[in-house]
Amino acid sequence: MPANSMVSLESDGVPWWCLPLIALSALLAALAVSATMFERSFRATEFGVAGGSAEPSALDVDAYEPADVGGTGLFPVGRVLRYRVGLWRSLSTKLFMAIVLSCACLYVSTALPFFNPPFWWTACLHLFVYPAAYLFYRVIRLEE
Repeated sequence: MPANSMVSLESDGVPWWCLPLIALSALLAALAVSATMFERSFRATEFGVAGGSAEPSALDVDAYEPADVGGTGLFPVGRVLRYRVGLWRSLSTKLFMAIVLSCACLYVSTALPFFNPPFWWTACLHLFVYPAAYLFYRVIRLEE
C-alpha cells in the first residue's frame, strides 16, 4: 500500500455506515423499551398496585381518624414503584440524548473529506431522531 493513499474505512467489504446504523437501532429499541416500562411503572403508581382501586370506599377507615398504614406494607411498595419510575425516566432521557447527539455528530462528521456517505444518509438519520423524539414525548407528557 502506498504511503500517500487514503486509508479505507471499509474492512472486509462492510461499509463504514453499517456500525452506526446498528448502534442507533439498538439505542432506539432500548428507548422504546424504556418508554414502555416508564409508562407501565407510572400507571402502577397512579392507579395502585396490581391495578387495584384507590377509591376511598375501598379503605376501611373513618374519615375523621388518622389512618395507620404503617403496618400494611404499602410504603415500601410505593417507594419501589417511585424508584422504578425515576429509573425509567432517567434512562429514557439519557437514551434520547445519546440518539440525538450521535445523529448530530454523524451528520457533522460526514462533511469531512474522507467520508463518503450514501445519498440516503441524512434521511436515515432523521428516521432515528423523530421516532426517538416521539418516544421521549410519551415519557414527558405523563409527568405533566
